[in-house]
Amino acid sequence: MLRKVLALIIIAGVVGSFTAMVYAHTLSWESYNDVLVSNVNLGYKKVEAYIMRHPTNSSILMAAYMDYFQAGATEGHRCRVAVSTDGGATWIDRGYIHLPSGTYVSADPVIAVRTVNNTTTWYVSCVAFSDILNFYNEGDVSKVYFVTSTDNGSTWSTPTVVVEATCVNSNNCQVVDKPWITVHGSNVYLCWTKLDNKILVYRETDPLPSPISILFKRHGGTELSIDSGTADRRNNAVSDRSVQGCNIAVNSNGIIYIAWSKNVSDTTANILLKRSFDQGATVENTAQLIASPNRIPTTAGTGGYKCVEPFGCVIGVILNNTQSGFPVNNFPQMVIDTSNNIHVTWTGYSSTSLTNIMYKKITNCTTQGQSCTISSVVNVTNEGTSNKDQFLLSITFSSANNTVIITALDRRGSSDNVAWRPTSYHCHLNINSCTSSSHWSTSSIGQQSANYDGSNAAAKYIGSYYGVTSTSSREAYAVWGDGRTVNVGGTLDPRVRIWFDRTTT
Repeated sequence: MLRKVLALIIIAGVVGSFTAMVYAHTLSWESYNDVLVSNVNLGYKKVEAYIMRHPTNSSILMAAYMDYFQAGATEGHRCRVAVSTDGGATWIDRGYIHLPSGTYVSADPVIAVRTVNNTTTWYVSCVAFSDILNFYNEGDVSKVYFVTSTDNGSTWSTPTVVVEATCVNSNNCQVVDKPWITVHGSNVYLCWTKLDNKILVYRETDPLPSPISILFKRHGGTELSIDSGTADRRNNAVSDRSVQGCNIAVNSNGIIYIAWSKNVSDTTANILLKRSFDQGATVENTAQLIASPNRIPTTAGTGGYKCVEPFGCVIGVILNNTQSGFPVNNFPQMVIDTSNNIHVTWTGYSSTSLTNIMYKKITNCTTQGQSCTISSVVNVTNEGTSNKDQFLLSITFSSANNTVIITALDRRGSSDNVAWRPTSYHCHLNINSCTSSSHWSTSSIGQQSANYDGSNAAAKYIGSYYGVTSTSSREAYAVWGDGRTVNVGGTLDPRVRIWFDRTTT
């Protein structure tokens, strides 16, 4: 990937009684060849990385990701952690985090962290399953859980199970999925998805829909229902009315915001928001509508490499003379700035420009019973007439530079809309309201990649999300998955692994 950068840096200096602003158009990413985060177990792919910075020490970063492994004839996966103590220049493997009893695989890691009385505690939340294949059978269980560390990941606590779901029989087969975790003050907040009958989703001969819901809980408090819908069998994904992809943010006054995606028609989804004003004891009854984007196509590819997913698919590389496809999603992510404004991003779609990174700013959202002020939608991709896919986004806020940074995988440089490069889109709040595409600058991060790891049909899966964070010293620290070739024991291996880069300032 080229390291040509279009970006914006704000340098403020006080001259007399006024502040002078100087705008330089060269924001650069530091490591030309990027840094390998998942530097162990190299014979297997790694996906779904999340990154978080230490609250008070900008040199310490933690990344969690899903690491595949071989168990007999079966390929499983578990949540694994790596830590950097030099701002991301090098990474130390901390191994797999512990599993709850009775489970064998885990997925969907997310990290939270807080410092209280000079003690920093890290939280990693995942979902764990008793069946190594992640296909439910009678008697199987799934659990949303978290572990903690007070020594930067050197050791971890025993798992704390937040919720457990059991497959009792073919008519009562509950499963939990895709958690999110946030900490604020002394409270730990989580949300997740619960499917009431997973077995019906995968049994393509059974047309019955399954109830599905978004749930939220303050750890130690009461489980609350945020929204619900129905999830049809996978070969009928267009008519799916599912809810998924919850995300939590907390402002400086402790107001909690929960966002998620809901498919409301064959062509439309809703991005929704609810608030809690009492530390998660209750949530609003009525959701606020943030956006109603077009749904991403639910199928892509053909044959054994075809993707069928209710929240979206895009085409991939040609495998064995067959067009592959892999899942993406329209799940929202949000971040709160120092003025308690909320910045929300998600993946939208149009038949001409394909998948795009969309954004809205939410203000005046701190009063119970009053509607928030929501800006017009902005396509931050700024790709001109390229009309290529952008997907798998993440968002952060840089207090040092008063900047909103979104990262995603971007195909604007791929002539056949197959390969991607991790890319950042950033808008400086000092000089822009971030309400038009022209307010957003774009910079490439890493090398070009595609959904191929040289092994089998599972190569089409590249994960469902990646991450970006910020510190007081640098605007952005990003992690993503790509399949560049790595030398493994003298053999060049192109599996998807987790890579890192950071901005120079």
